[in-house]
Amino acid sequence: ILVLNIFTQTPSSNSKFVSKLISEGVYVSKIELGNETYLGIYKNTFNNPESYLNLAKQHAEAVKKVCKECKFSVPIANISTFRKDEFYSKKWVYRSNWNEVLSKHDFYDAVSLHVYSSVKSVINLFLCFPNIYCSSFQFFIPFLELFFRNLKLSSY
Repeated sequence: ILVLNIFTQTPSSNSKFVSKLISEGVYVSKIELGNETYLGIYKNTFNNPESYLNLAKQHAEAVKKVCKECKFSVPIANISTFRKDEFYSKKWVYRSNWNEVLSKHDFYDAVSLHVYSSVKSVINLFLCFPNIYCSSFQFFIPFLELFFRNLKLSSY
């Protein structure tokens, strides 16, 4: 999976980058459009999920021109690590909204959820998301069903 930098790169520069990789024999088929773009450090660029989606879609369209078989994912916010007393906090609401807004779009093929290895994180993931698919390297472990009700997304 190739993670594109849509934070500082343009759709054109990312398209050229992917084209260059392919021309040099690198197999490119799965692309994540940014890395954890819901985090606060990106708020100057992506001050809401719509601004992220607008830019991500531009990058996907540009790259599709040089890699028609490429599949794209968008990063969803991991809200499973919040403690119960943090539910409905400003941060939790922002991240929940991020996921809800992304669920209403369909230009991408999958979602990326980054789960970090801690017992608390995994336990909370099971408790908070009874229906998501998680990936680890190229292997997909179906331990939750996808919570996006509005889309039929494939996994990589």
